[in-house]
Amino acid sequence: MGDLAKTVRSVIEEQVKPLLAVDRGSIEVVEVREAEGAVVVRYLGRCAGCPVLTTTHAKVVTAALLAASPLVRTVEYTLLSGEDGED
Repeated sequence: MGDLAKTVRSVIEEQVKPLLAVDRGSIEVVEVREAEGAVVVRYLGRCAGCPVLTTTHAKVVTAALLAASPLVRTVEYTLLSGEDGED
């Protein structure tokens, strides 16, 4: 696991997951493509059906990852239901 992947997993586990857990949601890292600076996360639990998911993705998850590392360029998401998104 490279440095970017470690940073991404740390931010998700320590900063983002606790926030989402308050509303019985969760998140997991699906993939980190270090050469591209691309991160893919999956929303779980109540997050998967949340009407403000795109806002949470942009203002919480993407913002936290961009602040943690200048190597992050894009943060995409996927849901268990098969819906996908990109920011």
